[in-house]
Amino acid sequence: MGGDAAAAERPDPSWVGLLEGLRMPVHSVACHCGRIRFEVDAAIERVTLCNCSICTRTGYLHWNVDPARVRMLAGDGEWSSYRFGSGVAEHRFCPTCGISPFRIARSDPHLIDVNARCVEGVDLAALRVETFDGRHWESAFAARESAHGMARRD
Repeated sequence: MGGDAAAAERPDPSWVGLLEGLRMPVHSVACHCGRIRFEVDAAIERVTLCNCSICTRTGYLHWNVDPARVRMLAGDGEWSSYRFGSGVAEHRFCPTCGISPFRIARSDPHLIDVNARCVEGVDLAALRVETFDGRHWESAFAARESAHGMARRD
C-alpha cells in the first residue's frame, strides 16, 4: 500500500493535456493607444471582409462574438460612436487614437463585432476570410440569411 498521498491527488497527466486543449483561447484586443481594452474568450474560426463604404475606408475585419465572451478591461463606455444610413449599426471608436476595436453591426446587433486587426498576436494571413458585399447590403444580407437558413433580424 504505502502510496504517496500527494501523487493520488494529482491529476492523471494524460488528462491534463486533453483538458488544456478544451479551453477557449483568450484574445487580448485594444485600440492603438490602449484606452479601450478587452479580452475575448473564443476561437477565431472565421472573419469577414466587407466592401461597404465604411469598412473599405477603415480596413475593418469582422469577427462576431457572443457578448458573454467579452470582458472589458479598460475604457468601458469611453468610446465615441458614429451612425449613418439605417442608424442600426453603432461604429464605436477610441476618442483618443480613432481606432475601432469593436462595433455593433447592422447585420448582427446581438453580437459584438470585434475588429480582428486589433487582436494582439493574431496571424491575419492564417485566418479563414469570407467576403460580404456590403456595397449591396440588402441583397447580400438576404443571400447570407437564406444560405444559413435564418430569418432576418430587425
